Amino acid sequence: YCPEILPQVVDFFVTSCHQDESSSIVNVNPVPKCTHAVEILTLCSTNHDTNRGSIGAHKIVILRLISMLRLPLLTVAPNPENGDDPEGTLSFADATRAAAAAGEAIWILAFNHAENYDAFVQGGAVEELSNLVISCADSYEINPDADTKCYYPRMWAMAALQNLAASYCKTETGHCDWEWKLVNETDEYTTLELNDESPLKIDGEAVRLEIGKNEELLDALGNWLCQGPVDDDVDPNRVSGLNQFPSEAILGHGYEELPGMVTWAAVGVWKNLAISQWTHELHFDEPFGCLCIVSLSDDWIEASKAHEALYHIGVANVAVDCFEERLRYLHDDFCQDEPSWEDSQRNSCATYKAEKLCVYAEDLAEAHSDIESASEVCCVCGGGTIFDPATCVNLGEWKDRDGNGCGVYEEHSWCFEHGGNVDGSGVSADTACCVCGGGRFIDQGGERDEL
Repeated sequence: YCPEILPQVVDFFVTSCHQDESSSIVNVNPVPKCTHAVEILTLCSTNHDTNRGSIGAHKIVILRLISMLRLPLLTVAPNPENGDDPEGTLSFADATRAAAAAGEAIWILAFNHAENYDAFVQGGAVEELSNLVISCADSYEINPDADTKCYYPRMWAMAALQNLAASYCKTETGHCDWEWKLVNETDEYTTLELNDESPLKIDGEAVRLEIGKNEELLDALGNWLCQGPVDDDVDPNRVSGLNQFPSEAILGHGYEELPGMVTWAAVGVWKNLAISQWTHELHFDEPFGCLCIVSLSDDWIEASKAHEALYHIGVANVAVDCFEERLRYLHDDFCQDEPSWEDSQRNSCATYKAEKLCVYAEDLAEAHSDIESASEVCCVCGGGTIFDPATCVNLGEWKDRDGNGCGVYEEHSWCFEHGGNVDGSGVSADTACCVCGGGRFIDQGGERDEL
């Protein structure tokens, strides 16, 4: 139905969807209708370059979408003493839903479309998206559910930043093929360059520079990255589904109020930031460990983006280069927390792990300099005392059903795509091969539990 309804939807959005930005009270009408209109624009733009172009040709649509990102920051509780009508003002839930719809629309409209991309960048979308990521829940005191309601708009704001930070190439899908190459034959340093078969079409360097200068945004992106990977366990009373994987989430089933929905988008921003090599030393020391851990995610969208990010920063073998970070995360028996340690709020390392508090470790440490940081003493936060695992050995003479052993998986870097392959007994490469994160560790005390 898109060819028939798209002109009508665009016309409605252009003529009816605007708000008085001079007032902090936003009229409730017609924001919910405008949100629905934006959702239709997004549906009609998905995998449809022509529709993306016809929508973006109306520059006012671009500007109105950017302005919708501000709605959660403009919305405050109505004050009857000032004549505010509670039923005639925009609820925070409607404001965040509208901002999320706008972020999703920017995410799809900017993808591999030069005119739309330029219009969003020149219209200030990066700044407004960044503000939404940083400040969406700042109205927490007057909107008690602000933190929960902000998961959804923050996710789409980060997803939109991801696509604006990307570069696009003259390929069938618009994606670029990046390769590490030697600067010259005698130089040990390498550079990340485009494959000759994917010439540049849209350069996202300016956006990456803008993001790279925003320390508050980088902190927020780092915090959300380190919240991952997504937890497969979910409260059945909140979500009608088997899990909360972003790749399987369905709008309207409660997924938009789960924090696990956010990490994939944060990983995507880091993935595209890493295209610019100047970001590696400046910004990736802390995110590196979290990228290693998220690359273990059972959700393909998180794992694949984390693997790409690691490749962009020069990680040639994830299993080797991320070994210690993954070991801390997966196997407590090889890392020991500082005994009896608690932070200034009486949180132990076990609490940091259970409640995913590592993102706040440095803030608490700065406020109480006399107490060691969780990042120094807790295994889950990258600290603690890690024992030398000595030697990892593969499980027996394991081979998959095609006769490929662990050596073949290491030689061809098959673990990420094929680690689930099993032998005749149902044992996978992920379980049997050291290079895939499996095998057994041997130390002076003998064999330890298999990974």
